[in-house]
Amino acid sequence: MAERIKATIIVQLAGTPPEYLLETLKTHVSRMDSFKGIEIISKKFADPKPLPEKEQFFSVFAEIEFYAKTMSDLILIILAMLPSSIEITEPSSLKLEVFEINEFLNNICGKIHYYEDILRLAHARIKELSKNIGSKKEIVEKKENKKTKKKKR
Repeated sequence: MAERIKATIIVQLAGTPPEYLLETLKTHVSRMDSFKGIEIISKKFADPKPLPEKEQFFSVFAEIEFYAKTMSDLILIILAMLPSSIEITEPSSLKLEVFEINEFLNNICGKIHYYEDILRLAHARIKELSKNIGSKKEIVEKKENKKTKKKKR
């Protein structure tokens, strides 16, 4: 595939405080500048807005228009940036070779395994912390019981 791909992605973040959120989004989007095979056309950042259902939290988004040299470059950007939306605007049709499809699918598999590892580690850590909290809670309860027994005497 010799023709480059023109696309637009929307990247969103939610959280608080709004100034930090916008700064974090700009830092995240700036990662695209270092990707080989990617040429940024434009970056537009919206101002943070309160979330209607949780006004203490804010939402912010960026719209990034770019060229990707290959479909593989486009897929790598999608997996790295995790946009909420993507639109390919040029060309109007694409022809993919089998090696490009294989590369695409292997990139997806790699990312899935990466997030699965993170999820597994986080789950193990949560179990460990819960166990520690339970142990600490038992110690505190025993101390409180001893204090209560001394007061009753």
